[in-house]
Amino acid sequence: AGCGLYAFMGPSLEGLTPRDTAKALVYEVPRDCPHGDLQVQQSCIGDCYTKNIFWLTGVGVLSCGIKNPIEADGAVLESPPNIIPFPASPKDHVRRHGGGSLASQLLPPEPPPAPMSMALTKYHIIFLFHDRWAVVSRIDYELVQQQDWAKATHGPPRGLAADVHGERLWMYSDRQLFELEADQEDRNTWLLLL
Repeated sequence: AGCGLYAFMGPSLEGLTPRDTAKALVYEVPRDCPHGDLQVQQSCIGDCYTKNIFWLTGVGVLSCGIKNPIEADGAVLESPPNIIPFPASPKDHVRRHGGGSLASQLLPPEPPPAPMSMALTKYHIIFLFHDRWAVVSRIDYELVQQQDWAKATHGPPRGLAADVHGERLWMYSDRQLFELEADQEDRNTWLLLL
């Protein structure tokens, strides 16, 4: 099973036919995500008026720019999109040898499980998993920070949320609420843009 991202233009979704829906499919990914999320934010590099879509899928975060203005071809999103992979857990041990057929040994490993939630800052994506939280750069997609979640102390993690103005981020569990603060988030950004 998979899931798709659709882009419709017009004043209303009423009256859409299955044919319209088929034409509106922009991107399709091969693996469902149990915790889908779609967020739009300004680009962290380039034109300050460019908006990017970040779509949490089963294989990673699909990231692409929104065309402004929309061109005559009707394409709403820039192509091709980027896939920001989920960081692997340090506890994961991938077995590269052993049983299985030759074909299964030649296939790439399955991607890490999808996170429960994601949140965006100007230069990073924060992922919340069942056992940890991780921060990945929006510029080079590298893991910046990762920390285990202490379920015994904090309770099971539930999600990430941003305030209406996008200035504060919150991580919450059954028992506690934490404010995440990005201190000097852009301090090494210039190195990545050289």
